[in-house]
Parts: sequence; structure tokens; C-alpha cells
Amino acid sequence: MQRRIRLLSLLVLLSTSLAHSQNLPWAFNFSTDGNQLLRGGVVASDLYDESVVDTIYLVFAQPDYWNQMTNNYEDKIEILASLSYKGDFYDSVGVRFRGQTSNMQNNTDKKSFNIEMDFAIDGQDIDGYDNLNLLNCYDDPSFIREVLYFNMCRDHIPAPKGSFVNLQIN
Repeated sequence: MQRRIRLLSLLVLLSTSLAHSQNLPWAFNFSTDGNQLLRGGVVASDLYDESVVDTIYLVFAQPDYWNQMTNNYEDKIEILASLSYKGDFYDSVGVRFRGQTSNMQNNTDKKSFNIEMDFAIDGQDIDGYDNLNLLNCYDDPSFIREVLYFNMCRDHIPAPKGSFVNLQIN
């Protein structure tokens, strides 16, 4: 009997410590009384604010930056650039093309981009994000597929953040 009580006490202790050992995904939170897990409904106010369309400006010093990124696509080699976002300037970011399907379409300049904010300067980020994936909405003329999908998923499961951005180059 005493062995069962010890075992039960150990299980209770372990379960309570495990219950508090992980952080919730950003879109999950507990109700004010702590009895209910709420999903979704957390409005982002940073880089992933879905209510605005911000602009990211990339400036490449190399006149042949497009050819370099095209030639380095397979090797995933970043090209050095400067980035401006909401009036803040970020020097020495790494930029490369990303994606599979859209990159195979040679008849378009609409490509997906990967931007490494801390490519040359450690700790450089935007709102805590040091890697940005800008999708080109390939084969989606509405431009809303990913953001809408992620938004709907977050009401049920943890899902990536998504928002809209206008990318301007040179």
C-alpha cells in the first residue's frame, strides 16, 4: 500500500513538472482562470501582422546579383545585400532564391526568396526572426493561399505565421 502511495506521489510530481516544462506555441494560451486551452485569436503585431502590407527593400551592390542567385540556386549560396524595413536599415544580409516549383519556371522573374538576417552580423534580426522566407505564391493569383491556410490551421493546431509583404529590389 505504501509503495503504491509513493508511486502515485511520484507520478503526480512528474506530471505536474512535465505540464509546466514546455512553452505553448505563440497562438495558444490559457483562459484567465487557467482551466481552458485557447487556440488562435492571438493577433500578431510584429513582422507577421496580417492587417498591413509592409515593404521590404533589398539593395544589391553587385550589378549581376540576379545571375549570381540563379547560378547559386543549387548550392544555396547567399548573395550579400542590404535590407530596409519600416525605416530600419540592416547591413550585410544574405539573400538567395528558394523553392522548387517556382524556380523551375524560367519564364518569370517572380521568385521565392530566403533572407538570412544574421548572414554576416551575429544577432541581427527583425522582431526576433533571423531567417525570412518570402514565398512568391506560385500558381496562386489570389496571393492568399498560405496566409489563409495558416490562419485557419492555428484555430486547431500549431501552424507557421504568415503575412503579406511587398518586396522591392534595387
